[in-house]
Amino acid sequence: MTHRHCFESLDRNMRDILGFWWENLLLGGDFRQVLPVVEAGSRLDTIDASITNSYIWKHVKVKEFNDWVLSIGDGTAKGGAHSDDGDSEFVEIPHDILIPRLDSAIDDIIRSTYPSLETSYSDPTYLRERAIITPKNGTIDEINSRVLSLIPGHEKVYLSSDTLVESSKEHGNLDLLYPVKFLNSLQFKGIPPHKLVVKIGSPVMLLRNLNQSAGLCNGTCLIITQLGDQISEAQIITGSHIGDKVLLPRIALHVRVARMWQVSRTSKGRDFASMELVVVDEEGQGIMASIIDKALKKFSKSIVEGHCYCVRNFQVSKQERKFKAIPSTYTIFLTPWTIIEEIHAEVSASLPRFVDFDDLDHSRARHGQGLVDIIGQLAVSTRKRL
Repeated sequence: MTHRHCFESLDRNMRDILGFWWENLLLGGDFRQVLPVVEAGSRLDTIDASITNSYIWKHVKVKEFNDWVLSIGDGTAKGGAHSDDGDSEFVEIPHDILIPRLDSAIDDIIRSTYPSLETSYSDPTYLRERAIITPKNGTIDEINSRVLSLIPGHEKVYLSSDTLVESSKEHGNLDLLYPVKFLNSLQFKGIPPHKLVVKIGSPVMLLRNLNQSAGLCNGTCLIITQLGDQISEAQIITGSHIGDKVLLPRIALHVRVARMWQVSRTSKGRDFASMELVVVDEEGQGIMASIIDKALKKFSKSIVEGHCYCVRNFQVSKQERKFKAIPSTYTIFLTPWTIIEEIHAEVSASLPRFVDFDDLDHSRARHGQGLVDIIGQLAVSTRKRL
């Protein structure tokens, strides 16, 4: 149980931030089992540290557990038949809290938790009000597979690319000791399985922080709206950015920084600096990249023009600026959670596109649809007389 001073400190901070507004806070615990810990304190000190002695307690609305649940913990629940050893009794669970067994256990749980799933699977409110919690990840995989089969549409399969990092130079046969099939079979907490099957309209949950300012945090729930080979589009259904559509890239982009420059901007009365980049991928295609705010301090000294990098966990959005260095539809945003590693790859060092001056689309350059460099030859030179 937390010391009452912690709750009082939280209350004062919330009052300073929210003013006359208030927020509900759910507290859980049992004073009979877990009491506040007071170092070198007496029993009276422990009681004084309890939240029941705080000025906040008069604003607390106590919700009692069901008497039957408490009787289980107290050992006073009425039992039924005796066990084989005769020393204990089986507890009879009331029928009103049981799910009727009709088909398999998983189908019964899904049917009771998600009624009319086939017609309401894309309703954000319907999904926010329901959840199935299991103690084991294996059961979760079975439930996810069954629910996905009930959602109409075609499945799209994404496979992970698992490789082994050679941390020791003495072991040169790591590929033989740990084959790819073995790496694909490993499952860890917080990491999706090797084979990920999704459909348009299926709900998903993020397992890591991608961009907290955009609402893409660990535990954020989304609905898949589009599925691509290298990127997916989803709509946020929980948190403070409900309804926003975001792009979720799955690729590790290998690019060369063709150009980079710093820009000073003003937004909502605040001045801030950003770094703009033109990056070229292995196929020679160019795209704009932008680094702002906290990410600028992280990457400003580690990114060098002309070098090649592997970029992961970046954000992609539509290009909305009036002036663009290249006519790209999208922009890459590097966030504090983006991972950039310098690599040695065969990536074009520049993004040239040469045209004759007479064939140059002057209106295109004039309207900011791409910056233009003029390469010419000096024809006449005269000396100015003073």
